[in-house]
Amino acid sequence: EDPELAAAIEASYRSQTGAAAAAPEDEDADLARVLELSRLEEERRQRGEAVSPEVVDDSLGLPTGSQGVEARSSSAPRPEAPSTAASRFVEDAMAAMNSVGEGPLPMDVDEPLDPHMAAAIEASYNAQTEAGRNVDEEELIRQAIEMSQKDMQRRENQELREQQDAELQESMLMDQMREEEEKKRRFEEEQLRAAEAARLAEEAQLLQAQEAEKKAEQAEKRGRVPPEPGADEPGKVDLQIRAPDGRRARRRFLGSHVVGQIYDYIDVEGLTDEQAYCVVSTMPRREYKDRDQTLADAGLTGQCALIIERSQV
Repeated sequence: EDPELAAAIEASYRSQTGAAAAAPEDEDADLARVLELSRLEEERRQRGEAVSPEVVDDSLGLPTGSQGVEARSSSAPRPEAPSTAASRFVEDAMAAMNSVGEGPLPMDVDEPLDPHMAAAIEASYNAQTEAGRNVDEEELIRQAIEMSQKDMQRRENQELREQQDAELQESMLMDQMREEEEKKRRFEEEQLRAAEAARLAEEAQLLQAQEAEKKAEQAEKRGRVPPEPGADEPGKVDLQIRAPDGRRARRRFLGSHVVGQIYDYIDVEGLTDEQAYCVVSTMPRREYKDRDQTLADAGLTGQCALIIERSQV
């Protein structure tokens, strides 16, 4: 509902009926006549009859016939009729007012519209057509721009969220890879430590076995070294043994002892660290390698000087 149109219709109604200047009782009388005219028009419409100017004039209390028409014609100038579309708009407006219970407007069916009312109606119609469409188009353009901006902002926000999610996933993946690498490194270090511990344990076990074997061998050699005979015992052999480091040892054996017992004595006393060595005499030079030969058979009698030499491979 256009408020300007409603105000113009009300102003036209008051200017044509004199409601603005009439007393309250005149307004009641005019209203009664308008209601009567509306009732008569409705009855004739239902019977398919047209409302005659005389009936309208009688109902409104105006001069009848041609005099009424002339009086109305001479009392108010007839303005230029609005456009056809505007006329249809006026008729629609009149019908809308009748439909809401206001009753028909109190004007002659043949009487032209009030100039002010006609101008207001046409202006309102034009406002609701051309200008209204322009306003609607501007509003639609504004709304489209606003929707486009919102959609662009939404896409930018979505892209930003996707980028942040991708960066988060990449960061999580990098953390996971670093964690896996750290686990792998710790596992390899544990494997190396375990291998080193196993190697050291094996070496310690081997060394322990070697020590045990050496001790057993030393004990066996010590058991094979004969007791030293007395200085005046017949058949004794007095040996002076010089070690590679310059140390000297003196020991008495019997001629019936074997050469191997001299080697056992050297090993038990620790006169050399060499694993492969040979006992020799210097004058004359002779090597004593047959460990099962007796000292007498090897020519070692009386006092003898022996040297420990490293065996040549």
